Amino acid sequence: MPKCELSISLNRSSGEYLPSDMVEGVVRVVANRDVSCSGLILSSMWKTHGRGNVESGEPNRELLFAGKWSAGSAYNYEFSVPAGSWPPSYEGTVVSIGHYLSVKADIPWSRDPQEVCPYWVKPRRLKQEEVVESEPKRRAPDSLPVHLFLRFWWLPVIVLPLTVVFINAVVKFIKYGVIEEGMDFFVVMVLITVPLVLFFLVFSGLSTRVLGCPELVVDKDSLRFGGIVRAQFLTTTRKDVLVNSMIAELKATERCTSGSGSSAKHYEHVICKGRQVFQSAAVLPEGKALSFPFRFKLPEAGPCSVQLESNNLSWELNVRVEIPECPDWQETVFLQIEPPLLDAKMPT
Repeated sequence: MPKCELSISLNRSSGEYLPSDMVEGVVRVVANRDVSCSGLILSSMWKTHGRGNVESGEPNRELLFAGKWSAGSAYNYEFSVPAGSWPPSYEGTVVSIGHYLSVKADIPWSRDPQEVCPYWVKPRRLKQEEVVESEPKRRAPDSLPVHLFLRFWWLPVIVLPLTVVFINAVVKFIKYGVIEEGMDFFVVMVLITVPLVLFFLVFSGLSTRVLGCPELVVDKDSLRFGGIVRAQFLTTTRKDVLVNSMIAELKATERCTSGSGSSAKHYEHVICKGRQVFQSAAVLPEGKALSFPFRFKLPEAGPCSVQLESNNLSWELNVRVEIPECPDWQETVFLQIEPPLLDAKMPT
């Protein structure tokens, strides 16, 4: 039998709190023997659980008592600590976030008894951050070279040095009839790598070149529940292009990582998803700056965006353009979905 037993009782039976609330309650200690306690410490913290690596916040500690307890006696210690604010509590499939109160009695030369009590923190923002939705944007039709450079700048950095060394080895072979020691393997690797890189460049950029300079523009990527996601697909084609359809998909996803390095495992669960075809089969005319706007209405409630090191709750908008006899063009934008203001009411 332990020297003492601990329990935590919250004054609020629901156990639900807002970030500005104080979590109030009583820690009860029942001493089974005469006990000398170096410190009865109450801690408040958040912690993840699920299939990913466990992450936690720095605990806030408060000393409730230090002294002696007599055998057979019970002691009550009232407490009032600030509720956690971020991240909010969440119960999911592969990612969950909990807030906890933990009380621990530091007893010299003995096992320290400990008790944990969970409580629920509702998602709220502590200060107002207005979300202003902008008007649809149009883009100049001459930005294709800039777009391709920003997307594939790394290819010349890799290919050019390899090409220079390869040409140098070939020139020496033609001139002297020998290849330097160790260069034969390098030459073979270049002969394999350069065609593969060129194939990747042509294949991956084919849809971009066909569409001219496609771009997904989101008017505002920081939104609240119940708001409207306004976005548009922009392009200026260099010739007439037939597209089968343009499809937009909005989804909320739990993602987590277990382990690290080569042994890391990744898990994903889709919480909710919406899909719409905002443009059916059509011919995009040559040289005309085109805009295809669309919108999604966010649900009234759901998980807020939370980005931790190994555990994430994310909202993402994906657009895919289907082109006959060509790889589909697609792009994904991550949205920041914020909780409502502290004085706003959430649907039950």
